Amino acid sequence: MEPSSSRSLVIAVGTAVAFLALLAIVVLVARWKRVPLPFARPSLAAIAGWTAIFVVTAVAQELLGGYLGGGAAPRWDPLTPARLIRAFTIVLIAPLAEEVAFRGTMYGDLMKRRLHPALAILLPAVAFTAVHIQYFGPGLVFILVDGIVFGLARHHTKSLFLPVMLHTLGNAYAVAERLPW
Repeated sequence: MEPSSSRSLVIAVGTAVAFLALLAIVVLVARWKRVPLPFARPSLAAIAGWTAIFVVTAVAQELLGGYLGGGAAPRWDPLTPARLIRAFTIVLIAPLAEEVAFRGTMYGDLMKRRLHPALAILLPAVAFTAVHIQYFGPGLVFILVDGIVFGLARHHTKSLFLPVMLHTLGNAYAVAERLPW
C-alpha cells in the first residue's frame, strides 16, 4: 500500500470513528437533558408521502443545480478500501449521527423549551447547513431545504425514523453519483 492510500484509509476510518463518537455524545446529551429520541416507524402512507416529497425536492435541486452551473461529483475511480469505508460512513453512519444530533437532541430540546415548532424545525436546519459549509454556494441552500424537509418529517411523524431514512437516501444517491459504474 503506497503512503497516500494508507493515509486515505486512516482518514476514512478516523472519520467513521468521529461520527460514531458524535452519535454517542449526542445520545448522552439527550439522556442528560431528558430529551426522547423516538424511532417508531410511521405508517406506510407517511413513509411513502415523505419519500415522495423528498424525491421531488431532490429532483428540483438537481435540475436547479445544473441550471446554476453545479458540477458533477468527482468519480471514485478506482474504488479503494478507503472509499468503501467513506461510502459506508456517508450513507449510514453520518445520517444517523446528524439526525440524532439535529432532529433528535436539538429539535427535542427546543420543543421541550416550548419554542414555536417553526423555529424548532428551522434552527436545527440552519445548524445542519452550517456544518456542511464545504458545499459553499447553491449547495448550502439545498442543504438548508433538506434540513427543513427532515425537520418537517420529524415534527409531523414524531419520530426520527423518516429523517434518518430520507437523509440516508439522499446520501446514497450522492455516493452513487461518485461510483465508477
